[in-house]
Amino acid sequence: MRILLTCEAFHAVGGVAEVVDHLARDLIDLGHRAAVLSSTAPEAQRLPRAPVDYIELEIPIPKPVTWHHLERLFRQPKGFLPLVETIREWKPDVVHSHGGVWDKFPVIVAACRQAGVPLVQSLHGTSYHGRLGEKALRALDRVSAITAASGYVRDFFARRVAVARRARVIRGGVDFAAAAVAVAPEHGRPYLICAARFHLATKALDLLVEVFAALASKYSEFDLLLAGDGHDRSKVMEQVSRCGLGARVMLPGALPQPKLWSLYRGATLFVMPSRVEEGGGPPLAILEAMACGLPVIVTNGGGTPEAVTDGVNGLLVERDDPAQFAAAISKLLDDPEARLRMGLAALESAAKYDWHAASLSYLEVYEACARRGDSWRRRAVPAGQTD
Repeated sequence: MRILLTCEAFHAVGGVAEVVDHLARDLIDLGHRAAVLSSTAPEAQRLPRAPVDYIELEIPIPKPVTWHHLERLFRQPKGFLPLVETIREWKPDVVHSHGGVWDKFPVIVAACRQAGVPLVQSLHGTSYHGRLGEKALRALDRVSAITAASGYVRDFFARRVAVARRARVIRGGVDFAAAAVAVAPEHGRPYLICAARFHLATKALDLLVEVFAALASKYSEFDLLLAGDGHDRSKVMEQVSRCGLGARVMLPGALPQPKLWSLYRGATLFVMPSRVEEGGGPPLAILEAMACGLPVIVTNGGGTPEAVTDGVNGLLVERDDPAQFAAAISKLLDDPEARLRMGLAALESAAKYDWHAASLSYLEVYEACARRGDSWRRRAVPAGQTD
């Protein structure tokens, strides 16, 4: 099959880009042809894993309809025809749209319809607002199939548009082969690890530094490693300096995945506080840490509890509560037996988040869409079906 995957900023570091990257690699390994159509990356560049065909194209955002511009009800925005022509030239059997900017989604739907190609839409998160958010929701009624990254995401959209009840939940997230061969680095001192985008509106890395500062004297043998990059990294670095933790807190920046696997393997705990509900299911970094046998301490909410069970494979903490995060970290640092038990349970729990299994499930969706030959008839997936 020929599958055209679309996403925003494919070469930037981010969860959706990682999903598309892994999926493209698996599709190619399975003997299929895959291409990625994406906008430019606004942040640090990331090298793809697979020799995927890459098409850089900005999908336009329609301008809002006003009394002075009623023609926008009938006229597609500038950039629409190049998108249609690109789809026709590449000749995919199916187009698979991943998350992205909801303002652009109706344009993707219209372009696939005009090109006569089935469209699969994956729901990776719960943010759909924007000037054209409601129009985007209504456009879901015209895609060939819908998938959701978690039951939480499916149910969120199902409360807003009936067709989302048919969404097939397909989980993915962990390269177990890479996790299995990872070797711990020779760090010399035990450390806690967090891997996240430095965006303080969503990831409470400043809270984590605050908590570590409060615990630093009690657990003087432990360091903290914050892997990742983003526009708030300088703020976190300044906070670390103010707290006098320059020798105890490491900020290595964005790291290649093999290096991250190694750091996960050598860590004592994974800790990641969030300021928003992780609507797309548990973040990939949580699953990767669990696949390396790490107990995790994370914020309760969104899709995270689908993977993390409090007291079994990690600890769930309420949002923005430094005292609870400090208590959770102390609890596991003081109890090596509990860490070992939860780490083994985390490894077992992560097994259901497998990239290859997810890719095979997506392939089933593609094949069903292609067999029907009707680009705009919804796939009849029983409500609540989950992989």
